[in-house]
Amino acid sequence: MVDSSSEGMTQQRWERTHQYIDQLFCDDTERWDREHEASMEAGLPAISVGAGVGRWLSLLASLSRSGGANLIVEVGTLGGASALALAQGLGADGRIVTIEASDEHADFARKSIERAGESRIDVRLGEGLELLPRLVEELGVGSCDLLFLDAIKTEYPGYLEAGMPLMRSGGLVVADNVLGAGEGWIPDAIDGEPSRVAIDRFNRMVSADPRLQGTILPMRQGLLVARVL
Repeated sequence: MVDSSSEGMTQQRWERTHQYIDQLFCDDTERWDREHEASMEAGLPAISVGAGVGRWLSLLASLSRSGGANLIVEVGTLGGASALALAQGLGADGRIVTIEASDEHADFARKSIERAGESRIDVRLGEGLELLPRLVEELGVGSCDLLFLDAIKTEYPGYLEAGMPLMRSGGLVVADNVLGAGEGWIPDAIDGEPSRVAIDRFNRMVSADPRLQGTILPMRQGLLVARVL
């Protein structure tokens, strides 16, 4: 008989598991720590993706098209950490357009990207719901290999609707924080908290959309990955 208590995911085990994964697969954790400390010192919120999610993003970007992604659109730049991770999976002529609503965050991100010597990331200042339709006109329908959502949680359903015209067949829709939002975890309490309600709606939209095939990776606060059929 298996002791069921040994299979439970305690907070301590969860933290050790992430540390183990980072030690094995994230060889640039010191750089991530430096960038995180710099963003904190600049007054940015402590919500940037960590090394583990960054590794996933670079891997997904490289897998989104043979030879690496040609075009990635990101909603929610913050300090630029996720955009830099995604850039590692770009093809030779690839580029990233990343949307940030905060002047302060966009300015910090541009400086971080410049320090990293990365010239393929274009930071656009504005609201995701306003800029995504404009990008469809500018970049073209079906032009995007990967759409990464990591901005205002209550707007995730709107991002999906506005961003889907950008997506080519075989492209990837990726979203962070799809299990945790606000002060709690979505499976524990969706209740009336706006962020949790919106994220739950977004998850259900993806799962029910015949154009998408995906699932959620239970890492950090949940990473949704869906392929455009």
